[in-house]
Amino acid sequence: MADASDTAEPRWPVKCSNCGRALDDVPRGTACPDCGETARLYAMAGTAVATATASTPGMALGYTPERPWREQWGRARSGLDLIRQAYAGQVDRPPDPREIPVRFCEDCLNLVDWLSHDPAVPQSARDSVRSMASSSTAIKLACDVANTHKHRNRFSKQTIARISKVDISDEGHMSFTVTWHRPDGTSGTSDALEMATKAVADWRSFFAHHSFSETE
Repeated sequence: MADASDTAEPRWPVKCSNCGRALDDVPRGTACPDCGETARLYAMAGTAVATATASTPGMALGYTPERPWREQWGRARSGLDLIRQAYAGQVDRPPDPREIPVRFCEDCLNLVDWLSHDPAVPQSARDSVRSMASSSTAIKLACDVANTHKHRNRFSKQTIARISKVDISDEGHMSFTVTWHRPDGTSGTSDALEMATKAVADWRSFFAHHSFSETE
């Protein structure tokens, strides 16, 4: 059986947890050549730091206070993937299947705040993200679902939107219906996968318009 020293080195930048020396080329399990420390820090995705020692095969994850908007964007994209998998019958059914599309909607709503408060985002994008989210039919609907879910109901001049129906086939394929009621008296239904797909596409158009990348 392989011991800790045989474990493949993670593909993340690594440095000594004591003196900060880069240890990318020093085999795991070998002490720092400068100070003799065995604990290491692995930087992952810009926000997570993992600590590992030569005596233990696992690692502990710690997170820095900096939380770039791409962290929240990743959640939204993962939420879309989960909805797609649910439609394809590739996920285990949770106790309340509505959690799947609602979580995506919450991530869309939160992304508006993350983008507007992240100093790394171009100022033009920070200034216009809320108006863009309101003008995008798909993003606005997702935000309405999230706000209705959060507050249980909404004021008379706000759109109420809920996951009103979940269809599940014998093979486990799910589909979700969003029902919405606008302040002007109009109402209707939308498919959750179509909403989520269009919302992500609109986010990407927004990123491209302001010339900043969704990836590092």
